[in-house]
Amino acid sequence: MVDQRSILSIGNDASEPLEHPRGFRYVAVGFIFHFLLATMGSLLFAFVALGAALGMLLNDSGAHHSRLFQILRDIPYSPAFWGSGLLLGLIVNAFRRDRVACWVWVGGIAWLGLGVYGSVPSHNPPWCPPVGCPFLQNAWDNLFSLNSERCAASECLAKLLVTVPVLSSLAYSIGSRLSLRPTFAEAYRS
Repeated sequence: MVDQRSILSIGNDASEPLEHPRGFRYVAVGFIFHFLLATMGSLLFAFVALGAALGMLLNDSGAHHSRLFQILRDIPYSPAFWGSGLLLGLIVNAFRRDRVACWVWVGGIAWLGLGVYGSVPSHNPPWCPPVGCPFLQNAWDNLFSLNSERCAASECLAKLLVTVPVLSSLAYSIGSRLSLRPTFAEAYRS
């Protein structure tokens, strides 16, 4: 029979419940640390990496119209953003060995919910027919659309402030989980 303690467990089995030996405060502070590192840290890391990569691309052959340049500068879906989250999750959690880092995606999804809720006041896009667009179409255009002309008056700032942290937190969680695998930890530490 499954009890409440085993459902809320962070560990591999029910023997390691949510109450960490060091206390709930340790788990909460660890979650906040990993969430901020996944969102803000990967964003800073990505901008530095993206700036270096774009600088090399522009200095090499003036290839600013190449497909690689377009992929790298696409703000929400650029591999620089989610890739930096994945790398930070792998590296940081290989040293910390903290299972709460695998749950950072929950904070990212909550952040996405706040972003969708925050797009309610900007629901009056000019490109809709006279009848208007549904709210979910407006939220999709502001947060996930590949067409930057479909953003409302926000100039696609919601993609940078909401979508990038969500994707980074998802990638950080995946990287953190991969770093807990015994084969990765042994290979990385040796």
